[in-house]
Amino acid sequence: MPQVDSLITQDKLTSKDLYCHTKECVLHWINLYSKRYGVNEKLAKSIARCESEFKADVYGDGGKAYGTFQFHKPTFELFAKKFGDDSLDYLNPEHNVKLAIWALANGKGYHWTCYDKALKS
Repeated sequence: MPQVDSLITQDKLTSKDLYCHTKECVLHWINLYSKRYGVNEKLAKSIARCESEFKADVYGDGGKAYGTFQFHKPTFELFAKKFGDDSLDYLNPEHNVKLAIWALANGKGYHWTCYDKALKS
């Protein structure tokens, strides 16, 4: 990542630029965290597809929701606190996936409007 390191040194790159926003990254994180937290991967993918089409940097709900799993910031912060890690970053796409899958593992699927649709598919 020499180009990135150079841009960081020049203060021309923000932390958001370091995040992977590709569908491949999103699918990798869904696979990884589904296994880690014992969540049905197909269910998690179905919700992500419904919420954002696996897009990591998309806003929805009139600009109130962000990321692959379309968290509202107050909900993200509440879940992060319950997860035990206040340092999770709302704009970090991996944190979005990680926290969403943790939430699914902990009975919080009702948070997503796509959850019921995913259960039926």
